[in-house]
Amino acid sequence: MGLEKFEPSSFTLVSLLLACSNLSRSHGLTIGKQVHGYSLRVDDRKTFTNNALMAMYSKLGRVDDAKAIFEWFTNRDMVSWNTIISSFSQNDRFYEALECLSFMIVEGFKPDGVTISSALPACSHLELLDVGRELHAYVLGNDDFTGNSFVASALVDMYCNCKKVVSGRRVFDNVMVDRKLGLWNAMLAGYTQNGFYKEALILFMKMAVVSGLFPNPTTMASVLPACVHCEAFADKEVMHGYVIKLGLGRDRYVQNALMDLYSRIGKIDNSKYIFGTMESGDIVSWNTMITGYVVCGYYEDALIWLREMQIAERKDEEKDDLDNNTMFLFKPNSITLMTVLPSCAALAALSKGKEIHAYAIRNVLESDVAVGSALVDMYGKCGCLNLARRVFDSMPTRNVITWNVIIMAYGMHGKGEEALELFRRMVAAGASYRRGEA
Repeated sequence: MGLEKFEPSSFTLVSLLLACSNLSRSHGLTIGKQVHGYSLRVDDRKTFTNNALMAMYSKLGRVDDAKAIFEWFTNRDMVSWNTIISSFSQNDRFYEALECLSFMIVEGFKPDGVTISSALPACSHLELLDVGRELHAYVLGNDDFTGNSFVASALVDMYCNCKKVVSGRRVFDNVMVDRKLGLWNAMLAGYTQNGFYKEALILFMKMAVVSGLFPNPTTMASVLPACVHCEAFADKEVMHGYVIKLGLGRDRYVQNALMDLYSRIGKIDNSKYIFGTMESGDIVSWNTMITGYVVCGYYEDALIWLREMQIAERKDEEKDDLDNNTMFLFKPNSITLMTVLPSCAALAALSKGKEIHAYAIRNVLESDVAVGSALVDMYGKCGCLNLARRVFDSMPTRNVITWNVIIMAYGMHGKGEEALELFRRMVAAGASYRRGEA
């Protein structure tokens, strides 16, 4: 186009930015910045060009750049606000997403379906039930949202993540026609995540028979755990054949769920086989295998897999596809640590437990409540009550599991009075058991 002496218009720039959004991060940013630079040189200040720039930077993980563009131009429209709110929400900056929603309303813009669908995940992740209910009330008072399956999906997810499964199901039932697959998936995930496994399977069967929709990987990632934990569902392995019949057997998320299924019915070799056939395992795949060995009681194997995970190489999926030689190592995350620490406790492998503790400190994972609770449990079972108490006292936040493990540690060491005193402190602190914690 340039060789033919044609000048790119604003519509050309928008199309180019959309294309950049769908490239790998490094390649997309390289070209996207060039397009951005050209728009500045020709002084293109059109709102839809700036909206496209924000969307491009957000999709490629550069949220601060998207924010800078948003703050720079003044002629914002509804798309501008929706883009920045979505950008914050999709990149786990949930408080900023809700803050932008407030500013948007102050500026006189009324939230639409895209706004609500972007803001509700922030309420979901932060478990801000009251804010979510305010948004739901706004939806109910606006006829434009009637039957909007995307808004309904976000509402179901919000209620279920805030442990209000009955409210989530009520929202689901109120969408009488044209239920999208995303809405079914949200309800299935809500049931499974909150331990309503039988209800999840009943809903899945209803979806298969009534809706005429075909399950996708997200569907099966919720259904397979429900099959594992539902005692009434006896023939769990048949789901593997069903998944293959659907053509989902090579999907990574489905494979992870299948590995978890087999390990929890004691067939860890099947899990290992699936892992070996994966084209590109991720951190979840490794965590699933380590968890499987712990669940099956193969604690030494779990520690071996932890070591193998740390030396296994992977391609960086964010890099340009042409750069196939760039390899990176997997780094254990909080899920890895909370999963493998019970192996150290079961084997009384204190030195290995201390190594993991040091890794947690170096990588700022010690403050995670699940990791801290696992460390307290590990030290208690390895005979180091003082270290268990030190970790417990240093934790910024505690849940009922944290209190349980420290009380059990004192009980195991014959310190009944101290255990009772901790129990009284737990009650005074208002620690309460919530369904779904384990």
